[in-house]
Amino acid sequence: MDLIVAVCRALANRARLHLLWALHAHPGTTVKELAKTAGLTPALTSQQLKLLGNYHFVQAAPRGRRVYYHLAKPRHVSSQFLRETLTLLHQTMAQLHPAPCKVRDADHQQKTDDAMFKVFTTYTHLRRLLMLRYLALNGASTPAAVMAHVGMSFAAVHRHLTKLQRRGVLQSDGPRPHLWSIATKLPAPMSRNMLAVVLRALRNAKTAIPAKSHTL
Repeated sequence: MDLIVAVCRALANRARLHLLWALHAHPGTTVKELAKTAGLTPALTSQQLKLLGNYHFVQAAPRGRRVYYHLAKPRHVSSQFLRETLTLLHQTMAQLHPAPCKVRDADHQQKTDDAMFKVFTTYTHLRRLLMLRYLALNGASTPAAVMAHVGMSFAAVHRHLTKLQRRGVLQSDGPRPHLWSIATKLPAPMSRNMLAVVLRALRNAKTAIPAKSHTL
């Protein structure tokens, strides 16, 4: 589960998303060129590329005195979660912007970045992942059952459940107390596919439940 949190935190960053989009549009680009495209300093660009490289999302190809960067190929990644997440990035970028090297509409790109940012921030909290895993394994449950599993206050559990509902990955139904369950219909393909990737990883996760705490 720690890997899911770390990866989603790495991707839930607009500067890094800009770099990934730039590499999709212009594969084989230097730090200097990427910095100019993304509106970042070369130093910050190098720092962000290193972090993305740690999770195998970008690859560096030195040629002479220059280093050229590319989006990594999913087949080169051994971790199933990383491989599936990278595959989803490739698919999403190809669908939303299929023709490389063309100028993207700024307003459309902003909406796309916002949507991707929201998808990844859904999974940046370990206890939210514990809630999702519990519901995936046990089916529809009351907030009290979820609270007993994750060891948080009722208010904190309700806050996380509500956030997951706003992001579209949970649904609530039935008489009070409401039963919470994994959403069955997510209209946006990326949201739907990322949830499937995360749930597959969570079902195989063996991370222990954190120590009980009543604060966030």
